[in-house]
Amino acid sequence: MAVWALSRYDANSLYSNKPTVAEIMLGDAFFGLLEANDGSIWFGSATGVYRYDGKTITDFYNKKGQKKYIIDTKQSVVIWKGSMLLGAWEGSTFLGDGSGTGDVDILKGELVIENRHLEGGAVEVDMNTIEQKFDHPGPHNKLPAFFDVKKFPVSTFTITKVETVNDGKTEGRNGNMTIEGVATIKVTGNLTIEGITKAVTFPATMYFKDGMDGTVVVNGTLIIDRTDWGIDYASEKYFDKSGDGIISDDVKLFMRIVAKK
Repeated sequence: MAVWALSRYDANSLYSNKPTVAEIMLGDAFFGLLEANDGSIWFGSATGVYRYDGKTITDFYNKKGQKKYIIDTKQSVVIWKGSMLLGAWEGSTFLGDGSGTGDVDILKGELVIENRHLEGGAVEVDMNTIEQKFDHPGPHNKLPAFFDVKKFPVSTFTITKVETVNDGKTEGRNGNMTIEGVATIKVTGNLTIEGITKAVTFPATMYFKDGMDGTVVVNGTLIIDRTDWGIDYASEKYFDKSGDGIISDDVKLFMRIVAKK
């Protein structure tokens, strides 16, 4: 995806083979450019009005350049996956690891984006909506009561830190255009389940579907030890007491978060 770039060229290097260029800002479109009496540059874009003083950009539409993106609960999804520790057998035939998957509904949430980087955010999920999915029709055993949803109906995740591994930007062939790709990030935050809060970190990708200020999509995978949140049902930690039928303590959470400004 191509976006516009506002750059400043060093006048002393304009006639050289490699002029010195400083990228000031990326955007969807720039509509005007004006130099004020104090030498600062004012310009407008599809996302607001800005002033550049040679060192910093002042955003007169969003405080400190931050933009809040509201999570689209219809397009976003959280999938969980668990499995049996020892798998299932019938004689010498392996029947599988008893993997189970399901989803949980997102109640609400937001992401905070500053200068194209994820800076923060929070999400709430409805624990009453946890549902196990099966590959074939017919009667199935109901999912065991892992959670006390009456006492703790909502789980939350709050972002506390985001590290950029790769910002996903590559320069166009003519040197005047930046191609927006998929950024790889590492997200750290506080996950609260059953009234217990633990810090977690997981890898994710992020990209903008419609340019700098369009829809943002974040995909991530988090692996947790459920017993850290007091979810001990059929835990492998009690293998010596429970025998077979043990469920692995590790649970994978697959997340696709779609947010819009």
